[in-house]
Amino acid sequence: MSELFVELFSEEIPSNLQINARKQLEDLLKQNLSSSNLKPKSLEVFSTPTRLTIYVTGLPKIIKIPAAEIKGPKVGVPESVISNYAKSKNLNVTDLQKKETEKGTFYFAKVKAKEISTDEELEKIIPQTLKDINWKKSMKWSDFEMNWGRPLISILAIFNEGLLKFNFAHLETVNFTMLETDDQIKQVKVKNFR
Repeated sequence: MSELFVELFSEEIPSNLQINARKQLEDLLKQNLSSSNLKPKSLEVFSTPTRLTIYVTGLPKIIKIPAAEIKGPKVGVPESVISNYAKSKNLNVTDLQKKETEKGTFYFAKVKAKEISTDEELEKIIPQTLKDINWKKSMKWSDFEMNWGRPLISILAIFNEGLLKFNFAHLETVNFTMLETDDQIKQVKVKNFR
């Protein structure tokens, strides 16, 4: 099992915005992990005036998605609806099966079992989670297409002791944290949460 460590380093965020963002981040991430068949052992979110941090343990390296039969549209709907349903499951319309249920006859798609790399899924989940945070007060700065509680400076993202690569607006993830000293900011490489 692997750990996920994400640190969002920004200019100082007021405490009421931190608390709200921390709660949203936890709730949204739990939902998004669950919808991708990821059930972590633990998920914690921390904050300081300049950091929002996510620490997740017990994630598998591979997500195993079992074979399934997925109910689709009712028989008799327009062909375009049936075609779009088949396409969404990477199937041809001829691959769909009709089955009688108590509510009528429906199309069903048989989906084969598959495995997905957890890091590839996290590279989609985390930016979407960050995007979905609803700040009570946010800032837009320079000509960047991002609203955040205060200007976001860097995103540290580590999964399984390696860099988890994704972009969030103008920022690309890094494998180092920023330490603030009296007169400068120093970069320190990170492999894990500890």
